[in-house]
Amino acid sequence: MKRNLFVRIMCIFLAILMLGGVVIGAIQAFAFGPETMNIVATGDSNTKNIIIIVAVVAVLILLGVTVAPKLIEKFKK
Repeated sequence: MKRNLFVRIMCIFLAILMLGGVVIGAIQAFAFGPETMNIVATGDSNTKNIIIIVAVVAVLILLGVTVAPKLIEKFKK
């Protein structure tokens, strides 16, 4: 039982770390404008939108993974 609890806590911690990286990337996309950073001109203008979409999807997946098992258990009863 203790091992199962440890594995769950470790998984949640690692998921939060990964989600933090995505959120930090999204914050940096809005904090720095192209004139502030030296970025190679690739012609891609939708990078901010893509980063925000990835951040939202990551948050939804994290919430789904943490909440879905409890909801499934309730509906099975």
